[in-house]
Amino acid sequence: MDVQLVKPMSRLRIQGLISLYRAGGHMHSHKLDGYLADQQGTQVRVKMPAHASQLLDGEIVHIPDMTIRILPQALRFAVA
Repeated sequence: MDVQLVKPMSRLRIQGLISLYRAGGHMHSHKLDGYLADQQGTQVRVKMPAHASQLLDGEIVHIPDMTIRILPQALRFAVA
């Protein structure tokens, strides 16, 4: 699982980066140097203040305490 943590930034800066994010350019952009931390693993626990939002696979959710795990072989795809 790839996890990206975004350090706090101003709303003005976020507004200027939305098009970069939508185009998928945020992964390799120097505009975000020092703001993104990339990690990989099989489990992540997220604890946030109740009023905070998280972006999970493109969906905004409001869950203050959650654990996300990768389950090996839990989902299989058939490719034709």
